[in-house]
Amino acid sequence: MTNQTGDLVINFTAGATLRAAQLNQIQQAKADVVSGQLWSTTLWDALFATEDATSAAVTLENLSGLSNRNAISFGQGGWQFGRDQSANGGDDLYLWHSATGNTPLRYTADDQLYLWSAIDKQLTSNAYGSVGVGVLLNQDLGKTTPVIGSTGALWINQNIYDVGKLDDGTYSEFSAVYTMTGPMDWAKILGPHHVIAYDNHCYSQCTTDPTKRSGMMFGMSLLGRAMGANDCVIDGIGSGSFGYAAATTPPSADEIAYYKGPAGTRSYPQTAGLSVAGISGTSDIYDGNQAGADYGFIYGFRVGGGGGTPYMHTDARSKLMYGGYIGDWDTYGLWIDHPLVSANGEYPASLVLAAQTGGASKYCALGLGIGADGTGGYLLVQDTAHNGAEDLGVYNRTTGQIALHISPTGGVSFNGATGYAPATLPAALTASSTLADVIATVQAIQAGGVACGLFNQAA
Repeated sequence: MTNQTGDLVINFTAGATLRAAQLNQIQQAKADVVSGQLWSTTLWDALFATEDATSAAVTLENLSGLSNRNAISFGQGGWQFGRDQSANGGDDLYLWHSATGNTPLRYTADDQLYLWSAIDKQLTSNAYGSVGVGVLLNQDLGKTTPVIGSTGALWINQNIYDVGKLDDGTYSEFSAVYTMTGPMDWAKILGPHHVIAYDNHCYSQCTTDPTKRSGMMFGMSLLGRAMGANDCVIDGIGSGSFGYAAATTPPSADEIAYYKGPAGTRSYPQTAGLSVAGISGTSDIYDGNQAGADYGFIYGFRVGGGGGTPYMHTDARSKLMYGGYIGDWDTYGLWIDHPLVSANGEYPASLVLAAQTGGASKYCALGLGIGADGTGGYLLVQDTAHNGAEDLGVYNRTTGQIALHISPTGGVSFNGATGYAPATLPAALTASSTLADVIATVQAIQAGGVACGLFNQAA
């Protein structure tokens, strides 16, 4: 039948079918509802409708018995959407571009979605220019009306309900996002290029008014919650729990073969597991030594100290057993290079140990030679008595004594001896000094050594 606009309308009742041969019998013509004539020069739009809530309006079937291949093609040399692309009895759903031979989308019977993108475009200048992307998501927020609320351009949920166990010592691994970037032929020498596994750009609100700035900005934010007892322990059961882990290992023989690498292919050291670098300022600034350069970061690396995450109040303090750990080093445990030529102050400090706050004490300490079990070694201590004094001491953690103590006024004591003031020596000896002058000078040095604990009284 036809509707009032002249479109061909086919109504299906439950269980009705329309074979491909029957569709072929419908001519490309438009019915004139007034004269009842067919005009072959004008195309019509077919409307397939069902009369119940569940039936399919159109069903494509392959009755050959050889495959499940069914497809709808859009023009010659264009797109094709269908089922069983390999025509081998499969149940995949695919989208194929016949002109390029690419299949950008394929959904398999075991619920796996594959997206492919093939790019062979070549730029003639500025290799930083885009040649396209595999998947592009655009989300416009507040384009017509200011948005109020939270959202994400891409949201991925991976729900784990149950996990089985094998007896071969291997673990099942789950990752909501897995990425891999790299050459597919390790034996081939490629042109100059940068390899970046994850490239994230983030901009805050642009304003010179501090009261109008963004509430917070994070290039990446992770909320991790260890819910199992001893999740922090590294032992034969687990490998620990980490907010961020960077690692590198040599490739396996299977990886070398897969990526067509020569036999004996090896990996090499990377520059750093974590790199923090940058500057701020106007567009003409490219180096931190320039006059107009400003700090890229207030802290290149920050642990604790209040805030630092959207999941805690800005004045909330963290609680850590160790602020940092460095192990397995070969040359230096920590290397602090020279400061910028524009470093503040006459004596910029390469390392600062802040004094204790929240009371009268100015205590801070640097540990030396302390064992892995936390015993032994020495502490270089300010304010040894925790009373706010700016004295300096070397504390022996084994004996419990102050091995060396320097008072704010310059007094020095050794091995627990206290109350020593610098000895007042006689005038400098000269060629005309008498034997008595020499004896007096030696006695003064002896007395000072006894007071310091360098000599005993018998000496």
